[in-house]
Amino acid sequence: MNYKIALLLKKHYRNFCEEKIKSKPENMELDYFLYDTLEELLDIFRKIYHKYDGFYVSGLIPYQAIRTMGEEGCEALIEVANVDVANTYRILIQHLVGKNAVRLSRIGMDFLRFESDLEEVILQDRFAQVVHGYEGRWKNFKTIEEIEAEEEAVSAYYRKQCENKEIDLIITYFYSACEQVKEFKIPCYYVYPGSHAFWQSMENLKNNIALRRMEQDKSAVICIDKEEMREEKKDKFSQFEIELLNIVQDFNTRHFNQMILKDGHHNLELYMDFAEMEAITRGFTECPLYKIFVEKIDFSGSVGYGVGDNLYHARINAINASRYGRNGGKNTGGSFFMDEKGNLTVLKNGTAEKTVKISEEYIRTIANEVRLSAETIVRIIGVMHSLNTDKITSHDLVYGLNISLRNANKFLSNMEKYQYAKVVGYKRIGNKGRPVRVYQLKLKYDF
Repeated sequence: MNYKIALLLKKHYRNFCEEKIKSKPENMELDYFLYDTLEELLDIFRKIYHKYDGFYVSGLIPYQAIRTMGEEGCEALIEVANVDVANTYRILIQHLVGKNAVRLSRIGMDFLRFESDLEEVILQDRFAQVVHGYEGRWKNFKTIEEIEAEEEAVSAYYRKQCENKEIDLIITYFYSACEQVKEFKIPCYYVYPGSHAFWQSMENLKNNIALRRMEQDKSAVICIDKEEMREEKKDKFSQFEIELLNIVQDFNTRHFNQMILKDGHHNLELYMDFAEMEAITRGFTECPLYKIFVEKIDFSGSVGYGVGDNLYHARINAINASRYGRNGGKNTGGSFFMDEKGNLTVLKNGTAEKTVKISEEYIRTIANEVRLSAETIVRIIGVMHSLNTDKITSHDLVYGLNISLRNANKFLSNMEKYQYAKVVGYKRIGNKGRPVRVYQLKLKYDF
């Protein structure tokens, strides 16, 4: 997948970017467009809007200016390096430990228009908070006039301090402020993003472009459900999450980074196109991840695969598919695929010879009748599939579903009551005790 990106920059920022992109990825095409005023910026954007997948701008002012342009500005995929707190600290410390060290009270920073004491902000560990809070202030500006007024207010703030000799150092996120105070010969640093921040912004832009393409085409999502593992791992869950993410990142690398990873509180999700999922699952029959998880991190959660006519439906189907694997344990596996019509497939995890395909509508109809969850019905079918028979005992469910004997008997009794099972014989388990009932289950599914 190739990405065509326009960099809308002021001249000073181009030199910074040229240094960063000397080793740019081969699948990125980057073109520079330079401007001096916001009017020039908006004019350039109007002319090239339909020619590029996404746009990178140098700061909050051009970003918000484009957002004020109406539909085109709101729909465009635009990325800007967020305020780099680490780089701000670096500039501050380098100056403080230098020959011209200054007191914190005589340092000017953008957010100090609303915060009276830099030393207090640092000691209270609120530096990043107030910086990002000030950054968020720009989202409220709806017109070019408001943006220009704020930019002028920042410059006026510094000019007044310089005129009153109240300041010995300026660290700002606005290059225009640096230009406005040149005559005062006071050190003024514009905070460029660090290499990591810059490339993180470009990576975010690439991901958003890829997601938009998926939204326009048939899409596919893998949902790795982490909730079961949260309870199982308890205080070791944080380490488990790290290990899980590392495995998935390595998996993505081996597949040429065709997937976009999003790690959330409940799920780890992988976004890709339809063709990529079809390839890695061998035609939607196998789960390439579950066996790796079990072997490397003792995984007993669930993995859901979903496709849909758009990204939203693919994600919903993946989440729904993952729910069928909950509480299944390692014995029955936990990998399911749901297509755009709601058909459910129990995927192979490296041991089963055949996949199982079931209509979700059919499963829910049975679940409502027998008063068991749809997930339980699917898990029972999974046991039948793993044993390659429709004749099972309560002990088969105990082992296969990791449930109590009482619950196993209850499940089969409910199935019998509503004529989805019948007793066809008895079987002795071990050398002692009474024989147990053998049930023939009347559940329809396809190999």
